[in-house]
Amino acid sequence: MHKTSDKHKRKGVLVVELAVSLTLISIIAGLTAVAMIRYRDVRSNFEWRRSAMALAVGQLVRYQAGADLDSFPPPGIVPDEITLTTEVHDGGGQWEGARLITVVATVNLPHRRSLVEKASGYIYRSERP
Repeated sequence: MHKTSDKHKRKGVLVVELAVSLTLISIIAGLTAVAMIRYRDVRSNFEWRRSAMALAVGQLVRYQAGADLDSFPPPGIVPDEITLTTEVHDGGGQWEGARLITVVATVNLPHRRSLVEKASGYIYRSERP
C-alpha cells in the first residue's frame, strides 16, 4: 500500500511539471508574438521612411538639374501615400545669391502617425531663369 501512494505522488508531480512547462511555453510564445508584431511595424515604418527620403532627394536633384520648382515627378513614381512639397528660402551669408530648396516628403498611412523626411540643398539663381 505504501508503494501505491508513491505512484500517486509521482503522477501529481508530473501534472504540476507539465502545467508549469505549458504555462512557460505560453508566456514565451505570447512575448514572441508581440515582438514580431512590433518588428513588423518598425520595419514597415523604415521602408516608408526610406522611400520618402529617396523621393525627396530625387526631387531635389531634379530641381538642381533645372526642373521648375513647381513641377512634380512624372506620374506613377510617387505612391499615393506620399506627398511632396517644396519650400524655397533666399540664402544668406556665404549663400547670398542662392536659394535654399527643401523638399518635404510626408507619408500618410491610415491608423498611423505621419512620417516626414526632408532633403535640402542650395541652388544658385544664376543657374535658373
